[in-house]
This record gives sequence, structure tokens and C-alpha cells, in this order.
Amino acid sequence: MSLDEAYLDVTENKTGLPTATLVARTIREQIRQELNLTASAGVVPNKFLAKLASDWRKPDGLFVIQPDEVDGFLPPLPVGRLPGVGKVTEEKLAKLGLRTVKELRGLELAALEHEFGRYGVRLYELARGIDESEVVPDRPTQSISVEDTFEQDVPLSDTEPMIRRLAEKLW
Repeated sequence: MSLDEAYLDVTENKTGLPTATLVARTIREQIRQELNLTASAGVVPNKFLAKLASDWRKPDGLFVIQPDEVDGFLPPLPVGRLPGVGKVTEEKLAKLGLRTVKELRGLELAALEHEFGRYGVRLYELARGIDESEVVPDRPTQSISVEDTFEQDVPLSDTEPMIRRLAEKLW
């Protein structure tokens, strides 16, 4: 996904290791040994849950959600933990009385589609732990970014020359 985030589909486990959890532990240990870095991992049934699980025990954690545990894990979560639910969508859901995934699950698909269009279908599926998106290796780069951290806050009026310098780094 990015320099510091990746998905690994071990549905067809080619490592010879007996479980996905052992694959994740092995990868994390190799990262520690070879790069002296920590790594978090989520071992779960799909990509959406992988993002939640890998964030769950950061830094340097391993979190496993078995398929039969998804229905116990998701309901208490705030809707803001779902991918794509930013501040605006979270506020709109709150106005509908939906603050947790459990409450979101209580809304019919048609109602979610009415309120959120096509994204309503996605919300319906995510609330139930459904994510059919595949892990696509070697996908094209979608964006490149550069950042600089300043020691002190910079007034907006002083940012134009800095932005130009940053843009030059990209070319």
C-alpha cells in the first residue's frame, strides 16, 4: 500500500509455515533482525479487517481475528474506525443516531443507500466485516509525497517559497 504498509494474502500459503499467524510472526521477526525496525501485523480474513487489526496493537504488535470472532470484534467499535468514515461522514452517521458499528448494523441496506448512495453499500458490508477486495501485488503507484517538518510553526504567508521547493523535489 505504501512504504510502511502492505497486505499479504496467505490463502495459498507458499511458506510452508502451518498458520497465517506464524507467517506474520516470522515476517515481523525478519524485519526486526534485518532492519532493526518494529512491525505490526493483523492476521484476519480480509483487507479491511487487516487494517484495523494491524493498527490495534501498534507499535510492534500482532493482533489476530479469527473468522468466527469478527461478529464479536466489530460491533463495539466507533463508526469512525471504518475506512472512508471521516469527520463529515461520522457526523452524518451521528445525526442518524449511529455512533457504533452495532448501531450501524441496525440500519437496513436501503436506508444506507438512500443516505450515502453507493458508499452506503460499502458501509453495510464493512459493518458486517465483509470486504471482497483482493490483494493486488505490483499495482501502479497512485501518489508520491514529500514532507518536511519545521522546528517552529510557519505563517501561511511564508509557505509559497517552501511549497515551490517541495514541488521541485518531485521533478
